[in-house]
Amino acid sequence: MKYKIMGLAATVALLVGLLIGCSGATDYTDYFCIQSIAPVDDQAQSQIEVTYSIENLGKKDNLVFSVTINGESKPYSVMPGEVLEDSMIIDIGRPDSYQLEYPVQYEVKRNEKSLWTKDDTISYDCTGMFF
Repeated sequence: MKYKIMGLAATVALLVGLLIGCSGATDYTDYFCIQSIAPVDDQAQSQIEVTYSIENLGKKDNLVFSVTINGESKPYSVMPGEVLEDSMIIDIGRPDSYQLEYPVQYEVKRNEKSLWTKDDTISYDCTGMFF
C-alpha cells in the first residue's frame, strides 16, 4: 500500500511537471527591435520617424507580426529566418513638452488569434527640432 501511494504521488508530480513545462507561451520579445527614432527632414511639418525591425527567429511561417505605435498598426507576414525593416511617421505638431513618449504594442497572431502581446513605450527628446 505504501509503495502504491508513493508511485501515485510520483506519477502526479510527473504529470504536473509536464503540464507546467509544456504550457509556457513563447516570448517573442527578441523578434522585435526599435532601430531608431529621428526627425523627418520636412520644414513644413514636425514629424519623427520610428524605424523598427521584425525578425522571425522561429520555425513557423504562418505567423503575423504586428507593430502598433501611438494607435497606428501595421501587420507583417515574416517567413522564418527573414528580417523585415519598416518605419512609421508620427506628426508631433508643436508639443507642450519636448520629452515625447508614445505607446507601442507588439503582437504575434496565428489564424487571427493573438498568441502574444507586449506593451512598451518609446521616448524621444525633440528639443533640437525647435531650437
